[in-house]
Amino acid sequence: MTDEKCDEMHPTCSRCVKTNKKCVGYRDQSDLMFRDETTRTQTRFRQWETRNRGSDSTSASTTSLSLLLARASKWMYDNCVTPVDGLFPPIQDVVVCYFYHNTLGTISDKDPVHSLHSQLPNLYSRSDLGSALRLATEAISYATSTKLMQEAALLSRKRYIQAIKAIGKAIQDPQEMVNDQTLYAILLLSGYETISRDPDTTQSWGAHVDGAAALVKFRSTIEAHSPLSRSMFGFVRKSVVIGHMQICRPIDEIFCASDVTASSDKSPEDQLMAMAAKIPNLQYRSNCLFTQTQDARTGDVEDLFYRARALDREIADWARTLPTTWSYSAAVNIDNMTNSKFTPCQIHRYPDFYIARVWNFYRVSRLILQSVLLRATSWMSISTDLNEFSDERKPEGSSIELVNDICASVPFLLGHDLSKMKVVAKGGRIKQERTSGSRVKKSGSTHTGRFSLIWPLYVACSASSVPEAQRDWMHMQLRLLAEHGETEAHFACFKKSQILLGGADDVRFDCV
Repeated sequence: MTDEKCDEMHPTCSRCVKTNKKCVGYRDQSDLMFRDETTRTQTRFRQWETRNRGSDSTSASTTSLSLLLARASKWMYDNCVTPVDGLFPPIQDVVVCYFYHNTLGTISDKDPVHSLHSQLPNLYSRSDLGSALRLATEAISYATSTKLMQEAALLSRKRYIQAIKAIGKAIQDPQEMVNDQTLYAILLLSGYETISRDPDTTQSWGAHVDGAAALVKFRSTIEAHSPLSRSMFGFVRKSVVIGHMQICRPIDEIFCASDVTASSDKSPEDQLMAMAAKIPNLQYRSNCLFTQTQDARTGDVEDLFYRARALDREIADWARTLPTTWSYSAAVNIDNMTNSKFTPCQIHRYPDFYIARVWNFYRVSRLILQSVLLRATSWMSISTDLNEFSDERKPEGSSIELVNDICASVPFLLGHDLSKMKVVAKGGRIKQERTSGSRVKKSGSTHTGRFSLIWPLYVACSASSVPEAQRDWMHMQLRLLAEHGETEAHFACFKKSQILLGGADDVRFDCV
């Protein structure tokens, strides 16, 4: 058995040698994250916490951390690491393990991020102490542990600053610049900026997305696409597409190329993102055409119209050809249980939050395309004698339907329990049943899709075809989100999105 006062010498400690005891020696620090834990060690951990905190007010936090340690230990044991009696990992390893497990538990198996997140243990175990990846991992891990540790917020911010400096140093090194760990570290920092709800780091998300995009472009010229590289490319492309749709800035061709991530197992979201990557370029072109001082040329406007219409139909076909596992149920004839002047005409129930989020991204994408179509048809009908565009008013009707569908997703993404919506499909047709507001109750899960509602509601509020009562209802949802701690919802309450009106928004944030 290893001596309790082992001096950490390799391969065995000098104390064990002197006392003629068997010693397995200390393992690599990363290996300590992958082992089982004994009851004795958990007890010692509680005693250590008590000595360092010395307060009854933190007993709940201590207990939570002890449970975390036990859970972390099971994960370590499952990864085939031999238990070492009497040792337990440093607290930063516990929070890293908590972040990994807690995050993995909230990611749908259908979400490509699930596979990307699963790569973290392997990358982390191969990273050096003080590396960009280590520091970024610890930064986001502490950020997710603020309710468990009083000092987590301070440590998180400290690691975040250290990680930024480490990344800056890494990208100066030609070898580190193309290392998977460097790009992964940047993605972790963008995740930190999303979950930290710190106003000082909100603007940094867009900057890190731009940095990741530049790194991806550089890496693509010198490396073969491994599964990890493809996963990171998909994550970066998604962030780039969302951010550039918000500010109407063109996207680099590498993210628009259809064969960059060619794969037989391409997810529906990847397929949608590949198509949506063309939208920012159309937005930029539209804004330039209709805001320039001299009159736009008819040929340019026609070309814009046909490209936008073709892409809108392509994305609409994506929705029509989704597998049945991506279908959602709809309840109609909703009773208005409040004093609101508006009640969604439907309530949607989705297989999970992830699928609901992707559906709403689809709706926002089409709202943007149809705003481009409406501007083009308006210009053509006024500026030319062509009648071909005068009757092209279908986008306006479709926009109303898309906004209604966004509103219908709100109860589900807020985390309400819609299990009593007994809506079943028979013979390809949907059986729609009356659902009252009293049936919509809060579920016990703390995980919701609230954050993903901000951008769809923000954009939908600016649709010209939306009735005022519905617009007020969506604004009310944004105010409620802000009251529940969603930082990005605050600016959405006081600003009007410009992207459906021929302008660009001045804030970029992760929202899907």
